[in-house]
Amino acid sequence: MPSGIVTVASHLRALTSASAVHHAASRCSIIPLFCQDLAQRSDNTASLVTFSTATKTLLEDDAGSSTYAELLAQHALQLQRELNAIRTRQNSLTPLNRLPPEILSCVFIRLAEEISEDWNNKKKFSWLRVTHVCRHWRAVALDYAPLWSCICHFVHPEITKLMLERSKNAPLTIEISTFTKVAAQFTEVLREAFSQTHRWRSVTLNTASHDTPKLGKILADATGPAPILKQLVLHNNKHVPQSLPPDFLLGGAPALETLQLNSFDVPWNRLPLPSGLIMLTLKGAIIRPLPSDFLKAIQSLTLLQRLALDSYLPDAGLPSSLPLPSLETLYSRDSWTRVSNLLDTIQVPNVEYLEVVLTDLTLPAAAVESCIQRIKCTVQDRLKDLPGLSRLSIGNYDHTTSVFKLPAFELRWDPQPSAASKSGEEGDEGKLKPLLEVNISFTNTRSFPLPQALASIYTHFNLITISTLSIDSSASLGQSGVFTDVFTKLPNLEKLSIISTPLALLLFHMSLDPALSQKKKRIKGSKTITPYFPALSNLVLVDIDFEDRSAPKDILELLPEVVKKRPKPH
Repeated sequence: MPSGIVTVASHLRALTSASAVHHAASRCSIIPLFCQDLAQRSDNTASLVTFSTATKTLLEDDAGSSTYAELLAQHALQLQRELNAIRTRQNSLTPLNRLPPEILSCVFIRLAEEISEDWNNKKKFSWLRVTHVCRHWRAVALDYAPLWSCICHFVHPEITKLMLERSKNAPLTIEISTFTKVAAQFTEVLREAFSQTHRWRSVTLNTASHDTPKLGKILADATGPAPILKQLVLHNNKHVPQSLPPDFLLGGAPALETLQLNSFDVPWNRLPLPSGLIMLTLKGAIIRPLPSDFLKAIQSLTLLQRLALDSYLPDAGLPSSLPLPSLETLYSRDSWTRVSNLLDTIQVPNVEYLEVVLTDLTLPAAAVESCIQRIKCTVQDRLKDLPGLSRLSIGNYDHTTSVFKLPAFELRWDPQPSAASKSGEEGDEGKLKPLLEVNISFTNTRSFPLPQALASIYTHFNLITISTLSIDSSASLGQSGVFTDVFTKLPNLEKLSIISTPLALLLFHMSLDPALSQKKKRIKGSKTITPYFPALSNLVLVDIDFEDRSAPKDILELLPEVVKKRPKPH
C-alpha cells in the first residue's frame, strides 16, 4: 500500500479517536450558543434587504393566518435543505474530499486495519466514525464492500449482521479466536456467514471439544465449494479431537494455500489437499492414513513449502519415495518408527529447517543411532552445498520434568560472516538466518539414552567446524566424557555459552587442562601443549548461581584462575 495512504490513515485514526470526537463535540456545543447570541444582538438592526424575496414576503405576511405557522415551518425546512446542499458543496472542495473514491476507500480500509490491531476490543470498531463525518465519506464507506468484509471482532450480533450485509459479495475473512464465548450469542449470523463458502477467503477458528454441537450447527450449511479460499485454520484447544460435519467443504477448495487442522477428527480422504497447497499442518489423527493414501496425497503437493505432522503419520512405511522439491520446513512429532519410515522415503533437496520430536516412552540406544543416521541422510544432499556446521546447542540434558524445556539438540549451518559482521558492524549471529537448522528433541526423557544421542550426533555430523557451543540446563554434561574428550578439543570454537547450568563442574574440568600447568619457560625442543578450547574468545554466562555451595571451590575464584592461566595467545 502506498505510503501516502498509510500516512493519511494514521492521521484519520487520531482524528477519529474518542478524545478527538469529544473535543469536536465541545466546540460544536459552543458554536450554536455564540450564533444565537449574535442573532439576538442583530435582530433589532438587521435589514431584510439581503434576504431572499420568498423570505421577505413570508415575514411581511399577516401573522394572524391559521396556516402561517405551517408556512414558516415549510420555508425553514426548504432553507435547511438549501443550506445542507451548500455545505455539501463546500465539503466537496476540500483537498481530502477531492480524492477519487477509490483512493479514499483505500485510506478507510487502512485505517480499519490499523485499529483492528489495537489490544482493546472496545476500540476495534472506532473506525466506523468515518461514516459520520460527512455525506461523501459515508457514501464512499458504505459503497466499498471490502471495508465490511472482515468478520473478526464480535461486540454485538447486529453489528456483525450489518457488516455481513454491507460486505455484499466481497471475499470474506472470518476469524474467531474464542468460539465458546461467541457461539451462543452470534449463532444465527455466524451460520449465515459460514454458509457463504463461495465468498470465503480466509477462515480461522479456535474452538474446544465441548463446542462440537454448536460448531456442527454453525457449519451445517458449509458444504458448498470454496473457490477463492486461501487459508483454513481450525484449532482445537483441548486434547480430545473434535468432529466436523460430514459434508464440510464437500465442494472442495481448489485455491487453498494454507491448511492447519489441530485435533480435528477428519478422515484423510476428506481433507482438502489441492496441488497448489503451500503450508500443511496436521495434528492428532484418530485414524491414521494408509501409507498408499498418504503418499498419493502428499506426492501431488509439488509446491508445498512447509509440512508439519504431529501424530499424523501412517503406521507402516511408505511404498515408494516421496519427493518434495519445494519443501523448506519439515516438522515431525511421532514415534521413532513412524518418523524413521518418513525419513527413509522423503526427498527434500531444498530443506532449510528440519525438526524431529520423538514421543516414545522407551527408546533403545540402537533406535537413537538409527534415527539420527536417517536425519543425516535426509539432509545429506543439502549439506553438499553448505559450509561446515557452525553451531551446536544442547538443552535440558539433565532430564528435568519441565514440559517447556524438552531435551533437545540444535545444529545450525550459518552463512559465512562478512568482514563487517566479524568486526561487530552488522549485528550479532542470532540475527543471521541459518542456511540449515536441524532440531532433535524428546518428550519422554527418564528412560531415554541422551548420552547415546550426543554420541550419535558426534559420529554422523562433523563437529570440527563448530564456532559456537551453547549449553542450557545441562549440569550433568560436565560429568560426561564428551565435554573433555570432544568439546574441549574443538579447534574452531570461539564462543561458549553456559545458561542455567551449574558452572563449578565445567570449570573444574577446565582447571585440569594440562596446558595450564605447563611451565612458562619450556625446555628447548619440548612440544607445546594445546589448551582446552584453543580458539575460545567469548565466554557467555547467563542465569548462573555464583554462590553455589555444592561447588568444591569458590566459582568467583576459580573462573579468573582458569582464564589467567591460559597460555598466550589463547
